[in-house]
Amino acid sequence: MYNYWRNLQKSACRRSETQEDNERNFISDLNNLFDIAHANALEIIKIEEDRKFLLSQREPGRRGCLMGIDMKLAKREERVLLRVIEQENRRAKAHHSSEIDDNFMDSSEESSGTEDISDQPGPSSNIAQSSLEENINAQIELRMGIVRGRKCFLTPKIMAVLDRFHISQKSAVFILEAVDESLGHNIDELAINQNTIQRYREDFRKTKATRIKELFKENEPSFVCVHWDSKLLPALNVRDLESERLPIIVTYKDEEKLLGVPKLENSSGKEQAMAVWNVLKDWGLEDKAQILCSDTTSSNTGRINGAITFLELYADREMTYFPCRHHIYELVLRSVFEYELNEVTSSPDVAFFKKIREKWNNLEKENYMDGYKYLNAICSESEILSNVNYLSNALKNKNLKNIIGSSSNYA
Repeated sequence: MYNYWRNLQKSACRRSETQEDNERNFISDLNNLFDIAHANALEIIKIEEDRKFLLSQREPGRRGCLMGIDMKLAKREERVLLRVIEQENRRAKAHHSSEIDDNFMDSSEESSGTEDISDQPGPSSNIAQSSLEENINAQIELRMGIVRGRKCFLTPKIMAVLDRFHISQKSAVFILEAVDESLGHNIDELAINQNTIQRYREDFRKTKATRIKELFKENEPSFVCVHWDSKLLPALNVRDLESERLPIIVTYKDEEKLLGVPKLENSSGKEQAMAVWNVLKDWGLEDKAQILCSDTTSSNTGRINGAITFLELYADREMTYFPCRHHIYELVLRSVFEYELNEVTSSPDVAFFKKIREKWNNLEKENYMDGYKYLNAICSESEILSNVNYLSNALKNKNLKNIIGSSSNYA
């Protein structure tokens, strides 16, 4: 069963029909796996309702579930406990009365004419009675469950600190209890538990997200440029597994705003376009998005299935496209190096770069010159101007092969 689960985990990012069927079968088998009931449970169980529940749990799908406390059983056990406590109370009263009678007999022998005090219990009897009542209440509370504190002291600032330093609910409980106890507070009166902390953190995040949107609406720009680029990030629900996320950012004037980082089922252009469009609609920017900026992969720039094509289809209008300059320069630089090194490889270890890395400490870095200084050192100003004119004409004629060859002469 464990190996089957590990194989499913390896292909968790795939959403094919076979993968989904395997996951459903695994969940079904897992639900029917554990049966820790006694071998003769049906004979031992006396309550018919409990017997039916066990039989339903052994059916496929494990019909039914346990919710809360069995009130009938709890009341029955409470009555038994109260009878035991009443018996102990009667024994204590009888023992206390016998002690009073003995004390009265001793005092009557020493002094005649003393009032009968058997019907007037002294302070010791009151203390014994009150301590007995406290013991009864404590036993009832212990039997019925621990009573949680109701006084809440959690503030938005505390929630922000817990989120900022990625502190889990369990760790937060220990930290808050230690701090409150050191300040002299009774932690039994305070609401410090994982469920309360989680609920307050979720409410704080929702309130904060709503407030961020309200502030953005107050100074909403007339148009925005939308940026997106998918990244592999650690999954939130499975350890040592990565999920594909799509950070979506808008820029306007001299500011930028992160709108969201939705999860993607796959890296197709349609999936990315749908994620971007849903985030824009959520922020009310579907009519303000005028410029699109992304990398130059086919999933974004494809004529038929590209994300840009789908976004223009959703918006029912054309948009201005600004390809990412980093990726454009990367393509040109890669072409120059491939031409110069006469080596085309997809390996991350290029032999030429590996040689530079090994001899990096022995290189004379003080003699390094950037491209402009290098050209001034080996070429005259007229030669540089001639090359610039040549490259400009080649760009107009789209003679890219000659551009790469000419650029490699100065690489």
